[in-house]
Amino acid sequence: MARSRLAEHVDVVALHDIDLEEALHKLGIYDEIVGGVLSCMICEDRVDLGNLGALMRINGKIRVICDKPTCISTAVKMSKVLKE
Repeated sequence: MARSRLAEHVDVVALHDIDLEEALHKLGIYDEIVGGVLSCMICEDRVDLGNLGALMRINGKIRVICDKPTCISTAVKMSKVLKE
């Protein structure tokens, strides 16, 4: 199966799995992620620790993105537009 690739450079802040739990606690969304309460802002599928792909802050609110390549790609494009 072919993998999609991003055509442009994107700055990304990354966390190791060891630090993820602490970061989610600090953001106040750990319980929601573990409970599968939050939905991907792109496809609206439920997001938990097993399929968490990214986090975005939009207008001061943390949004979650699942790990589907199409959702990550769309979020990157949105991030680029929001920075402009």
